[in-house]
Amino acid sequence: MTSSSPPPPPSITLGRGGQQLVMLLLGIFSVLVAGVNLFGADDVFGAGLFAWWLLMGAWLVIRTPRVGVRVSVDGITERELWRSRRVPWCDVQLIDVETQGLGPGATGAPRVVRKSGERLRFTALASYSPRVVDSDVAVLQTHHGTHLSACPDCVPRDQVVPG
Repeated sequence: MTSSSPPPPPSITLGRGGQQLVMLLLGIFSVLVAGVNLFGADDVFGAGLFAWWLLMGAWLVIRTPRVGVRVSVDGITERELWRSRRVPWCDVQLIDVETQGLGPGATGAPRVVRKSGERLRFTALASYSPRVVDSDVAVLQTHHGTHLSACPDCVPRDQVVPG
């Protein structure tokens, strides 16, 4: 017996490879410089400072490959350097673009409006290019639309009263 609903879209990780590369290289550089200088520190303060620098560099090296936005059947998960947040599809009312700044310096990023009225800007996907941001928004809207058509618990977007 075959299902009448289309298969769910595959999980995808959205992110900015250039930003991740820069953060990773900065982390590796910090680990190397701090590690070399840690053993040459003359006093406790210097050793503590270089140890802290070493830990921050190691944190960048470990965490940077995980930074990005994961879009799956369950929802959206944004992983930043210091925190992660998850938004289930059933909580999403609207997905659009939020722009900050004026003129050529304006950046856009996908924004999710939850059914509670809370607005979440996905800064990990911010870009100066409207084409790139529109592409990310299209991926998010496709996954959200697929969820809406398959989830009997979700109320269609036009029936939700904004809070």
